[in-house]
Amino acid sequence: MIEFNDYGRGFSTATGKPEAVSWITSHIPRNGEILDVGFGCAIYARLLRKQGYEYIDGVDVYESGIKELKLDKYYNNVFISDILDFDFDYYDLIILGDVLEHLTLEDAQELLKGWIHRHKTSHLIVSVPFQLKQHGTYENPHEEHLQPEITPDYMKHHYPYLKLLYSAEMADVPGKIAIYTWQRI
Repeated sequence: MIEFNDYGRGFSTATGKPEAVSWITSHIPRNGEILDVGFGCAIYARLLRKQGYEYIDGVDVYESGIKELKLDKYYNNVFISDILDFDFDYYDLIILGDVLEHLTLEDAQELLKGWIHRHKTSHLIVSVPFQLKQHGTYENPHEEHLQPEITPDYMKHHYPYLKLLYSAEMADVPGKIAIYTWQRI
């Protein structure tokens, strides 16, 4: 049996996914265009397809396993690119599910502020684990956490424009996860 981790696709907790999907369904129309950044095992795309979302693109820096695990079937387009180098016109929603911690603070701030200021999106949903150290795993160096010191205060200080939607202890691994949102008003 093939496992996601055989391809270095990493792990994503189920904690917070229902809350994130509920927020998405109440803010993004079913014909909205969505970008799933660092999509890993395509969890958000799978959940959103079940909710009737028609247009979801995925971008991931790590190619291993995408075809073998048929993850591309959940996306209209799959792009293999570092998100810092990926350019696009506009998406109604950009999802960063457990991605922010894999970027340096400076890169993450510049990325989010750039999308907001250049009107690349009208909605963001960002999930982050709190204080979770992780090195490159499963043969995937991109799994390393470059912001392992994330806490609620850290998020308020460094990402004041993001609004906390949900926070809880993860059911499947030790630690806490938080879901943040942003929307253009």
